Amino acid sequence: MANTSRRRFLRAASAGVAGAALGLPTIAADPVLGMIFPPANTPVPPEARLMYPSGVEFRSTGVGLERMTPEGYDHVVDRIVPAAQTIAAQGANAIAVMGTSLTFYKGAAFNQDLQQSIAKATGLPATTMSTAIIWRWRQLITKR
Repeated sequence: MANTSRRRFLRAASAGVAGAALGLPTIAADPVLGMIFPPANTPVPPEARLMYPSGVEFRSTGVGLERMTPEGYDHVVDRIVPAAQTIAAQGANAIAVMGTSLTFYKGAAFNQDLQQSIAKATGLPATTMSTAIIWRWRQLITKR
């Protein structure tokens, strides 16, 4: 399932590039990745722009996490989907929720439900840091 989700996510993120190559005016020149961060007012990290200096645009927002505790996460978790909707309205082609502990503190089912809720609310592919870590871990242990 994670493999399929990752493929969908990458396909949507690359759709803008393909559209630009074909000269389609309704698709942005560069795909736009929406990034949701646990703290408020978190800018796009410099590493994102170093990894993708061109070819991908980023939009970011935060949900105002003040403390990395279950109570702190509970306080902001209901802000994630509205944040995703805001970023979608800003032109994102896909949404990524950053902050591993925020996305795994209630377990795998919660993480999956969060991704599905974002996708349903925005019509965009969504992923989380927890999903990325598990996907990569599975790749590594499969190669053994």
